[in-house]
Amino acid sequence: MVAAKWRKFVSDTTVHGLRYVFESPSRFRRLIWLLLLLGAIAIDIYLLRESVQKYFSKPFNTEFTEVVPENGEVSFPAVTICNLNRFVKRKINMFENDEDFHKMGLNLSACEVVNKVNKSMSCGQGLLCAFEQFGWALAENCNENIRQQIITALNRTKEPIFNPEEFIGNFGHDFAEMFLHYCRFPVSQNCTSADFHQTLTKNGRCFTFNSGKNGTKVRGTKRAGVSGGLSVILDAQAYENTVSEFSRGLRVVVHDPGAIVNLDKGFNVFPGSHTLARINAIKRERLPYPYKSDCTRRVLPKIPRYSRDGCFIQCKANVTLKRCGCREIGVQVPSNSPVCTFQHEFCVEQSEESHNPFNCSCDIPCEETEYLSQVSYSQFPDDGASKVLKYMHAYNKSIKHQRENLVFLQVGFQRHGYTLMKESPSYKIGSLMGDIGGNMGLFLGCSLLTLFEFVDLAWNILEYQANKKKSVSQEKMGNEAV
Repeated sequence: MVAAKWRKFVSDTTVHGLRYVFESPSRFRRLIWLLLLLGAIAIDIYLLRESVQKYFSKPFNTEFTEVVPENGEVSFPAVTICNLNRFVKRKINMFENDEDFHKMGLNLSACEVVNKVNKSMSCGQGLLCAFEQFGWALAENCNENIRQQIITALNRTKEPIFNPEEFIGNFGHDFAEMFLHYCRFPVSQNCTSADFHQTLTKNGRCFTFNSGKNGTKVRGTKRAGVSGGLSVILDAQAYENTVSEFSRGLRVVVHDPGAIVNLDKGFNVFPGSHTLARINAIKRERLPYPYKSDCTRRVLPKIPRYSRDGCFIQCKANVTLKRCGCREIGVQVPSNSPVCTFQHEFCVEQSEESHNPFNCSCDIPCEETEYLSQVSYSQFPDDGASKVLKYMHAYNKSIKHQRENLVFLQVGFQRHGYTLMKESPSYKIGSLMGDIGGNMGLFLGCSLLTLFEFVDLAWNILEYQANKKKSVSQEKMGNEAV
């Protein structure tokens, strides 16, 4: 009976070639069909394995789209401006008997130590002498011997009395003095110095427009070109230079609002220039694990928007904090920790040498916007602009002075909208089922329902065996009763 059911199944099944393996009159033909069937099954299993592996590898496509928001307004980036000069010469050379010394907050706790070491030096000169690598050549009345004397005196106390952040912040440039009261965003709207949020870095004070910090609204623009962005005239105060990055001017960084400022990604602006920065925005949307992008949505302490740069900076700062018990300049994590100073110098150097960024586990963010800048320069001001500054803003400096100190900076989008680079899964469960079904149909001529034909056959055989056992048992019981 089982053989009969099998013969009926072979003749009716949708698996191509199976019935020829059993019903062909010639053994040779049955062998050929058997080899063909086994070959087809082998190929189908191989392709099935490849399809399953492809599905679990989680491949994705990256789609490029030019997007213009429905309301026509594109979020404007943050623009951070830093003076390349770290310390203002007038503040560095100011002595304690000057009436502005205390008004400007220059009376640091370390000033008393400097005064005891050398009374002929101002507090700023003494701290510049000790703090900067080439301070002995930069500060007046300073030499290598005096520099070591000041450092030794500052290191005598158990608790550090010199705070590098106070020194950099209080003796650095004030934005109000750099700001010449010309600021537009866009051309039809005024902006003021209050729209620039102060940020402290190891290279000095920086000032960010459209930072998005402290609950401020991130601005947007509906216009392309520099006329639809930020236009501002600034005084680089080149006459106040003491120590910088071996050049005079400003460093400008265009970045995502709320993200940490990476000065290495900025561009320099020299005094006497009209700088046009045309930016292209590229927004990236990535996929999290298990996709290869393995992006993250983590949040960094006290940084509104996660970025890989910010993660590496904080990771390095955390290593220094754990090893030396102090935090690096400009890094506010945790804010109640002391700032690294002379007492920590050797430990900080060892920490930097041993630090390995690979151990930071800084994954790429799932969403970020990158701003690519194309920068061009021309001389500023011309005679007309110089007259406008004189009569509208009461700026009476000579045109020679203006060309040695002023910067006209304009930052705007090169075109309407932004480029969206969006990752999307390229091989979902539907694609996997389609490949499996297509290969089964191509090589075996069957479908998913064919599998149930074998299930149905097994069910019939089991049912037949069960009924047969039941009949035998009943017949045996009947014979025993007789």
